[in-house]
Amino acid sequence: MLVINHRLWAPILLLAVVGALVGYFYEQANPGVLSPHAAAVGLVAGAALGFPLGLLLQQQKRRWVAGAVLAGLLIVAYILGGPWDALFAAAAAMIAYFVSAAVLRDLYDGNEFDAFRHHLRILFAARGGMLIVQDGNIVVPPGKGPHFGPMLVVVKPGHAVVMESGSKVTRVCGPSVFQSNNFEYVKQIIDIRRIRKSVQVKDILTEDLVPVVAEVTYVFGIDISPETLRGETASNTAAGKIYGLTDSERIALMGVITRLPNWQEFVQDVFFSTVREVLANEKYSKAIKSTNYGELTNRIHRRVRSHLAGRGIRVESSLLTRISPAPILVEALASSESTRAREQAAGEAWRMAITAISVGYKIALKNGMRPEDIHRETQRIMMEHISHDEATKIVMAADPDARLNGVQHPSSVVDSLVDEPRALPTPTKDGAMAS
Repeated sequence: MLVINHRLWAPILLLAVVGALVGYFYEQANPGVLSPHAAAVGLVAGAALGFPLGLLLQQQKRRWVAGAVLAGLLIVAYILGGPWDALFAAAAAMIAYFVSAAVLRDLYDGNEFDAFRHHLRILFAARGGMLIVQDGNIVVPPGKGPHFGPMLVVVKPGHAVVMESGSKVTRVCGPSVFQSNNFEYVKQIIDIRRIRKSVQVKDILTEDLVPVVAEVTYVFGIDISPETLRGETASNTAAGKIYGLTDSERIALMGVITRLPNWQEFVQDVFFSTVREVLANEKYSKAIKSTNYGELTNRIHRRVRSHLAGRGIRVESSLLTRISPAPILVEALASSESTRAREQAAGEAWRMAITAISVGYKIALKNGMRPEDIHRETQRIMMEHISHDEATKIVMAADPDARLNGVQHPSSVVDSLVDEPRALPTPTKDGAMAS
């Protein structure tokens, strides 16, 4: 049944009436000039010219150009050969239109007449057309929606649509081809293909309170059969599928839409909590071994599926790929190792220094130096080193207001140390320090 649209048919009827009137008055003024009657010629010419004008007013597309060419062909055929030639010309145009529509019969379950009927709806109903859902978007027609029906809606495999009219949801359709009703449009497009996702779960503490990080990969989607996802049973009403979905699949899809609008984030949160729950019961030394990943994966998979049971979501597979120490633990171990290395180096330096002093002291005693002279020489060398050390100069800076005669002031504590070596412990003959 063709949809009558006033924007298309009003120009056709109006120009047909005007053409008939013009032809009638022309024949009255010039009888016998045109054969057949001028009124009939005006009627056909007016209707033919009104057809492309109606297409232009309704669609604002280039389809009216083809309509204008067809109208001109019918007018010329009518003038030159009469009504029969015009009918043959119209029949030839319809045959060509049928052949062009039959090329797209695969979109209509292989039926050429359904394709031809739909193309006639597009040509005459003017509100029709084709709407194709693919790759998560409406790819035909272009432009921003909503695209109101009646239209032929083609939902590609791996997608589902929620149809709406006015303020209510009219139907939920999977991969299929169907005709939308008047003013019905696609409200929401849902990607029902399986999704593969890899995530890193942080903030995990093992049973012995060691922070770790786990990496998990899982495949999930809405609980819909693989045959439905591929669109293989879109037109199989014997299998209980209407518009590409079974009743159970439609219920699952509607449940996800209404109760879990952010269902992908919900699944990720379930995996995060489950991984933390499973690893919280494992000691670090056991969990870190890759040989235990299979057992841990099975436990995670079973718990995730139990959490998602009855929610219309299916987790097909999951895999624990890696468990590693948390970055904060790695940094702490690195810092501890660095501190230990520095302390070890400092202790080694002290050991070498003390050994060198002991060896030097023994050599000095063998060379006949008295212990008092060794002490005095050691203190002199130490004072010279302090005087050349920039850091020590800053700490022991002289008073800028000191006068030259201050050099003659009483001796300082350093002088007493230099002049009184007896303040240091006296080494024994074998180089050991006396108490």
